[in-house]
Amino acid sequence: MDLEAFNLTKEEKIIARALQKYGMVVVDFARSQPIYAEGLWGHPNKSWEGKLRQWDGGINDIPYKYYRILKIVDPVFKGDTRIKNEDYW
Repeated sequence: MDLEAFNLTKEEKIIARALQKYGMVVVDFARSQPIYAEGLWGHPNKSWEGKLRQWDGGINDIPYKYYRILKIVDPVFKGDTRIKNEDYW
């Protein structure tokens, strides 16, 4: 996929290229692309501000049709008793 088709910051392009090469595991039921950046609380002079967008734009706006999704057979929901395997799929 040509990442130039999307309005990505330099940092978002780096992450998108890494996702293209290595993939990702989604472990959240947010029904979106939950991508989290490492917190920089211990580094007061560093920030993700202006590099990664929190909600609108960037990676969040890449449509699902550009993702290759693999179905997991027999997923294990350890510790989450609210969800049963047969209810999820």
